[in-house]
Amino acid sequence: MKRKIGFWKVVAKLVTRHWKSHLAFPFIVALVVEPLYGSFALKDQSIGQFMFSREGFISHASILSIIVTYLVAAFWYVHTETKASWTDISGEQLKVTLRDSVSFFATCTIPLENWFDPDIQKYFSDLVKQKYENSLPQNRVLLFKREEDLLGVNQQNLSQYHAKTLVSIHHNYKIPLGYLRPDEIGRILNNFTLTGKAAEWEKLKTMTGRGLRGTLSSLDFGLVKDKRGRHRVYTFDKTGDYIDLDVIDDAKQVQPYLNLRDDIWQQVFDQTNLPNINHDFAAYCGMPRLTVTR
Repeated sequence: MKRKIGFWKVVAKLVTRHWKSHLAFPFIVALVVEPLYGSFALKDQSIGQFMFSREGFISHASILSIIVTYLVAAFWYVHTETKASWTDISGEQLKVTLRDSVSFFATCTIPLENWFDPDIQKYFSDLVKQKYENSLPQNRVLLFKREEDLLGVNQQNLSQYHAKTLVSIHHNYKIPLGYLRPDEIGRILNNFTLTGKAAEWEKLKTMTGRGLRGTLSSLDFGLVKDKRGRHRVYTFDKTGDYIDLDVIDDAKQVQPYLNLRDDIWQQVFDQTNLPNINHDFAAYCGMPRLTVTR
């Protein structure tokens, strides 16, 4: 018989994970510094007199606020970390969407480090399972919202480790991985008259010096083609407490995604279905390029 860990044990584990740096150290500093400062400011009072004065009680209240703030933040993290992000329902939904599929194309706008969250890894694992069980070819293109996010890929203290690891994972599974810069995404989107769910992209057409305005979450999608030549799309949203897949079957709603895929494909991939040298994410990271597609 399996024993379950009690709720309060889970709370205690999460709350105490960083209590020394987030609670104990600020608390000790406040406990020492504030009475000394108060006694210095009120020169006619000793530290003991200050501790029991009106000003001292105000100081105690500020110290108490540290504890309350920590507990509120801790319980918030308990609330978020104990929620299952990649649910069984989402996994089954993905399995049904990919059933009888013969090709798969995906875009991704989530930050590189988020790829290594357990829920994203489980999602990716489910995709890879389809690749090997059903010989499903896959291609992926990373869409960068801001130029500085792309520049951080080659900075050791920023995104370099996550970027190179992500490239290695895709190479191990023989999945071509391309990328587009913010200005390239903007030029592609400017070619579209958008309808349905894809109309959300309209707000992304305006460019700024720092990148695209607004969120790019509506550009996280997978385009699937089945054996009958029919296409369907699922959008991928990780902005909430769990991964949300929204499947689109209507041909009219799917068409903008097909058009977008075709424009991205033309710019990113060559005749071998591999990213060209200017859009190969491995090459951008200074790593060997993928040479095998299947």
